Amino acid sequence: GIIQNAGKKKIRGASFLQFLQFLSLNKDPDFEDYYEDLLITFQAFLFPFDLLSALIDRYDKPNSVVGIIQNAGKKKIRGASFLQFLQFLSLNKDPDFEDYYEDLLITFQAFLFPFDLLSALIDRYDKPNSVVGIIQNAGKSLMEGENDLVLSQHVKQTIANIIKRWVSEYTLDFVDHPPLQLQLSEFVHSHREENSNPLHTLEQSLSLLSSSLQKQKERRVPIRRIDDSLNYKFESLSTKAVAKAMTEIELDLFARIRTREFLHQGWLSPDAEKCSPHLLEAIEWDQQTVAWVTTEVMALVDPDRRSQIVERFVDIAMELFHHRNFNGIMQVLHGIKAPSGKLIAEIKDPMVAAKFHRLEELMNPNRVFGNYRKFLKTAPEPSIPYLDVLLTQMAYLDYTNPDTLEGEVLNIHKYHQMSSKIRKFRRRIKRLERLEENEASTLMEGDDWKRAENYILGTTVYSRELYFPLAYTSSEAKRERSQSDYIEKKEEGQSSSAFIMRDSLSMVQEEVKVDISTASDEVIEKITKVASFKNYATDEIVIRQGEYNRRLCIIRSGTVKISKSNPTTKGSITIGTVGPGKMIGELSVLHFGVTSATVTAATELMMLEIDIKDLHSFFKSDSQTATKFYKRVSQNLIKKLRSFSTAQMEPSKEADPSQTRNDRKYSALFNLPSYETVIQEVYCSCGRKNGILYISQNYFCHLSKFFAHKSREKLQLGIVNEVSVKSDRILVKIEGKKTFEFKNFKSQNEMENCFNVMIRVLKSYREKAPQDLKVEGKSKVQDEEERYSLSPKDWEFIRRGAKFHSYQKEEKILEEGSLQEKIFYIAKGSCKAVKMMSNGQLGVLNLMIEEETFGEMSFLDGIGASATVLAAEDGVEIFAIEGSFINLLSRVYPDIASKFYRYLASILASRVRNREMKTLEAAETMETNVKPSDLLEEGKIYSPEKSGVLTQRSGGIGRDWKTRYCQVKGGMLILYNNQDGESDDYKSTRRVRALASAQLKVSVAIPSILFKISTSKWSRTFGLESLEELKEWVGAILHWTERENPFNSFSTVRKNVNAKWLVDGEQYYNAVADGMESAKETIFITDWFLVPEIYMRRENPTSRENRLDKILQRKAREGVKIFVLLWHETSLAIKLNSQSTKRKLEGLDENISVIRHPPLEPLNWSHHQKIVVIDNDIAFVGGLDLCYGRWDTSSHFCVDHCHLNTKWPGKDYMNPNKRSLSHPEVPFKDHIDRETTPRMAWHDVAMRMDGMAARDVAYNFIQRWNHHKDFNGESSYPYLHPKSCLEFTQSGGSCNAQILRSLCEWSGGNNTENSIYNATIDMIQNAEHYIYIENQYFISSLAGGGIENLIADEIVKRIARAIRAGEIFRVFVMMPVIPDGVYEENAGIRYIMKWQYDTICRGGKSIVEQISTMHPEVDPHDYITFHSLRSFGVMDDIVVSEQIYVHSKLMIVDDRRVLIGTANINDRSMRGDRDSEIACLVEDTDTFVSRMNTREYSVSQFAFSLRMNLWAEHLGLNEEDMKLVADPVSTATYKFWKLTSSNNTKIFVSIFPAIPGDKIASLSDLGSLVQQPVDPEKRKLLEMVQGHIVDFALGFLRNESLRPEFSDVKIRAVDRSIFQ
Repeated sequence: GIIQNAGKKKIRGASFLQFLQFLSLNKDPDFEDYYEDLLITFQAFLFPFDLLSALIDRYDKPNSVVGIIQNAGKKKIRGASFLQFLQFLSLNKDPDFEDYYEDLLITFQAFLFPFDLLSALIDRYDKPNSVVGIIQNAGKSLMEGENDLVLSQHVKQTIANIIKRWVSEYTLDFVDHPPLQLQLSEFVHSHREENSNPLHTLEQSLSLLSSSLQKQKERRVPIRRIDDSLNYKFESLSTKAVAKAMTEIELDLFARIRTREFLHQGWLSPDAEKCSPHLLEAIEWDQQTVAWVTTEVMALVDPDRRSQIVERFVDIAMELFHHRNFNGIMQVLHGIKAPSGKLIAEIKDPMVAAKFHRLEELMNPNRVFGNYRKFLKTAPEPSIPYLDVLLTQMAYLDYTNPDTLEGEVLNIHKYHQMSSKIRKFRRRIKRLERLEENEASTLMEGDDWKRAENYILGTTVYSRELYFPLAYTSSEAKRERSQSDYIEKKEEGQSSSAFIMRDSLSMVQEEVKVDISTASDEVIEKITKVASFKNYATDEIVIRQGEYNRRLCIIRSGTVKISKSNPTTKGSITIGTVGPGKMIGELSVLHFGVTSATVTAATELMMLEIDIKDLHSFFKSDSQTATKFYKRVSQNLIKKLRSFSTAQMEPSKEADPSQTRNDRKYSALFNLPSYETVIQEVYCSCGRKNGILYISQNYFCHLSKFFAHKSREKLQLGIVNEVSVKSDRILVKIEGKKTFEFKNFKSQNEMENCFNVMIRVLKSYREKAPQDLKVEGKSKVQDEEERYSLSPKDWEFIRRGAKFHSYQKEEKILEEGSLQEKIFYIAKGSCKAVKMMSNGQLGVLNLMIEEETFGEMSFLDGIGASATVLAAEDGVEIFAIEGSFINLLSRVYPDIASKFYRYLASILASRVRNREMKTLEAAETMETNVKPSDLLEEGKIYSPEKSGVLTQRSGGIGRDWKTRYCQVKGGMLILYNNQDGESDDYKSTRRVRALASAQLKVSVAIPSILFKISTSKWSRTFGLESLEELKEWVGAILHWTERENPFNSFSTVRKNVNAKWLVDGEQYYNAVADGMESAKETIFITDWFLVPEIYMRRENPTSRENRLDKILQRKAREGVKIFVLLWHETSLAIKLNSQSTKRKLEGLDENISVIRHPPLEPLNWSHHQKIVVIDNDIAFVGGLDLCYGRWDTSSHFCVDHCHLNTKWPGKDYMNPNKRSLSHPEVPFKDHIDRETTPRMAWHDVAMRMDGMAARDVAYNFIQRWNHHKDFNGESSYPYLHPKSCLEFTQSGGSCNAQILRSLCEWSGGNNTENSIYNATIDMIQNAEHYIYIENQYFISSLAGGGIENLIADEIVKRIARAIRAGEIFRVFVMMPVIPDGVYEENAGIRYIMKWQYDTICRGGKSIVEQISTMHPEVDPHDYITFHSLRSFGVMDDIVVSEQIYVHSKLMIVDDRRVLIGTANINDRSMRGDRDSEIACLVEDTDTFVSRMNTREYSVSQFAFSLRMNLWAEHLGLNEEDMKLVADPVSTATYKFWKLTSSNNTKIFVSIFPAIPGDKIASLSDLGSLVQQPVDPEKRKLLEMVQGHIVDFALGFLRNESLRPEFSDVKIRAVDRSIFQ
């Protein structure tokens, strides 16, 4: 263990204990510095107490050898390397360790070859003073107080003694390896000159070896071969002779077994003939002898004669007992019994019966033959032990103890235990050998035992499988056949075989039939002890589908009909009829009592019924019967599973689509049925334990974790009496007057939400549950089931016998068709079962996660695996549990084994139930699926809306069908709780689902008509009776689901829309306020940030009645329903205090409802939509939130001169570039000093629309509201309904408008939609003359870093196309000077700037760089130009300036197409699966002729007027000057645009040198600039500023690394995609 530099006296490495041992043994002065090294540096790896303890221990045990791991307080070695172990033995003088010498000789071949052992012994003999692991000059003293010569002689003598014991006790090693004798001889002769006691011992060993090898006789191998010359029968042999013969044969067999053959379960390995050849012979002889005993009995047809032979064998067994041949006793006892355990023939003689019961009690297998093992401890030692017990013990030790311990040292304690068992076995055999030799003449006179031996070896024997074919499992039969093949192979060339049948099969057919029925009824007969009989009349229901069942039923007479309910015909589908002997109810008993079918008496019926509680109580007292029972149940379930056709299955591309991964983990955590789905998860404490409360259909469960410890509370709703609220906690009272207290919720609101969900779930449960379900006995049954389930300790024990493997993604674990008697346990990760389907495609059948098992089917029925299993991710960890270990477990711990088989049965039951449901669904639609559109009549116009009564299948327990009133209205499916239709208060609404992106499937099989509406996240199946009615439903649904809308939007293009653009906050806020004041029914609002106290109108003087909260309160009191969606902000964003906003708004009036979403995740993304909808008919969409800082005029003042009646009261006067917002809930307290700090003006664009476009905006809000309500469990809020599209009057506008979105599963409950991005790309690609962009951000894929949107790339392509064609093409980009925030202090702001600059002009692949590279002859700025906006003002005679924050999300193309919305140019907004966004694409049909590149060109009124308005504002143009920019791409216009921007920029930079500009290359440059008082002459330059446009500073901070530094922990801790 000490690693030294070669040739140098320097220690490179060692364990601490090895280092300490080295220092304590050292006498070399060159190593003295290391003593002080230890004292100086030990605290790098030890506490001072540990060092002192180690020094004391070394002082007390100076002779100990490092590396030997001993059990605390006991003289037992746990582990060591081989060389350390050998060193320890050679130094040892403690008699308590003497057994370890023999342990080495018995077990060394588990880790060494014989030659290696002898070489190690010789080396130790030659170097007695060497220290293992220390590379040092030999000859140093090892033991203080010992003379080197004395120590050397002790070590040599010990080694010599070990060699002597080896050659005397284990001579067979030298027989098997002849060169060992030569090696030993050469070693002894090389030390002839020593003349020492160790040498004399070695010479004796060599002489003893030569003598032993000469005397050694190889024991015979008994071979069965039919001897046709045998002229005497079995009855003529005395019982003593047969017992003597059996003992002699087995002595020969057992004496041949080498000790190594018991190691590593060699007899079970594929190379058994090589690893354990002699042991295998003994095992095979054992099985053949059992078959011989059975043959002697079954060969006789007369029952009386059979009884006589059985009694004779009992007498033989007693004689074997006198010989102490316990192996022979078990052969006889097995042979006279059927596989069921019953005697083949009756024992009539009472005395013989008494002997039989005495022997049976002695050899009872309970507690691993506990009686037998106890008897051996007190009985005379010479004996032939029962081999099966020894092999069981050896296998158990091997399975449950690793070969090596920590540090890869040998597990010496394991080999010590194994050696102890083998040592006892050999000692008993050897002593019996000597006893038999000494007493042979007195034990048996004459050659009677020889005659008996000849008969045993020469008579005909055939397999027990012939007599009991169905009693053997396939694996047992396979083993039996393989043994037969092995014997025949060994006897190849002989004239006859011992396994040729002497009698024809017809002679035993009747007996076989009897034994089959007996074997199959064995378990049933035992469990009848706890059963009761019950009679049923014809057509009487035994078990009703969907009801709770806790009875296991076995048909004794009569037949039953099994059926499942048919929802459409209100009748039932008959699954089949079964008769006597059939077990009923095992599925529900194994699957938490929920029945999946109805069982009805088809005739008069007698049923044996067993309560599951009584059954489990019985099984606890009889584990073997439990194991057989669950094995049988499992095999029946496997037959069912294998009978299901894979063609009927619909494997999904996503594994296990019917259940989410979270639901599966939840089920596994609490041992719940697989159909349990999580309705809500809430963080809270249960008592004093913090954790998560899970609410599902049938349970309230709480999980708390503390490191690896998990604490679980599970409340079945059947025992819940009451759920109530007390202050800040929820109280759940259950039967027995116990109360569970859930508290410490994140907020009072969250607690209230949780309470509402719990009440709803409990009410729903009570409505569905049978009347007699909620009784005290129910909980007791559950408790009983849990007590008869595998505990964590049981699982840990099972895991000890498993083999560990690790797999990478898609790596094959189990192949379909392979026969592996293993069960695989997933310890980490997930796996997927895949299968080749009938269509030739590979389908995923299901996903298996941690703590699940697979391989049960192949393990239990011995047939190849039914599917291929692959690792679903990297790092999957699997424990493979060998079938042999489970069989071993059945003997050692039968209670654990029985519970394990019950666990397997429950898994199979769950799979059968799921497969039955899938098969039933497939049967309902098999060969009847039709394309929905084919049902519609050609030329007929179907209404887009439909309502009526349908039967709907639920997705819960039992999947029952209920009649409901349903509607397709306004693009949504509305389900009601009753059959009477909608009501005004929405309370009768059960669910509202958006039909956009849904799919429709139709199955017609008269009289059953089904249609299914589904998305990736939900599905609903409906039944109806009329085909004509079906067509109407299909026509209405297809109107919304099969529209191929442009850009893959949820909405189509709406015509004749009145659309109006709104520039800056003043226009927008006034328009929204007017709209709200006109509301008659509803107001929908959703914002990223909303402040209730914000002023909507700011006339002079401003009135409080113009505040948003006052307007909403006024309208709510008029009866208008107001619904508000707020982003539930995360800590990663600024503090928006949406909770305070919700509280304030809902406190205004009961007609105001507010939902915040999401409650927790995703942390990185936000709800960014900003919309207002009035009465579903007027909608506002754009970049403006109703919050601080957004209201502004086109003048964009940066100072507030009117303090008496300010336009920006309180925090509305803000500048996030100077100070981030805090305490937004306090609106009228100034956030910055308006006397010294300018405000940051705000530029934005929005629009107003009506018509069907407004309905689409309302649809988006309604979809989100209903999704967030369901997601949050907001049961107190109503579902929103869309307005009917039939109740609509065209407004007569001229615009074509399409609503676009970025929305996905988390943000809206739909498939990911990124139609804004698709439209943006289309507008760029199809632009003919120019693209005008205003946007808050400009981040695209050219920046790298994993950014995906291709907007910048498409701009480059469009410009390159224009350059190649020699065309004029312009791209104008208007964006903020810098992102809002204090960029000097905020690394996150600088990170955003980095991605923007890398998109525009830096990083090597930016827009400017790519154009320059592709076309070096042109100036990229002739095609694309970047600008910002800036304002200035005078504050107390001091000139100040601040950027005008460009917050618009606008694109205008060719004065024809306009995109206005909330989406920024970055991945957050464009991908669809991140921030939620909305936009409107407008193309006005009201056109007129203008000019484009000096030529006449038709432009649209909406686009042209918006651009002209914006450019007039930016360039400072009056109405007369606006004609200068009417042609947006002409050279004159472009020069005017750029010149105005450049002049303004120069003026601002000259007066305000510290503002972001091209001259500031780094933050240090910025720090050196100090704003000086402005010279009055210079100040006059500001009068020359035209408008607000300035150049975007492309060179700003160009020498600065804008990436976060290592110290920017908050930025580096989050995903960089947040900034992209």
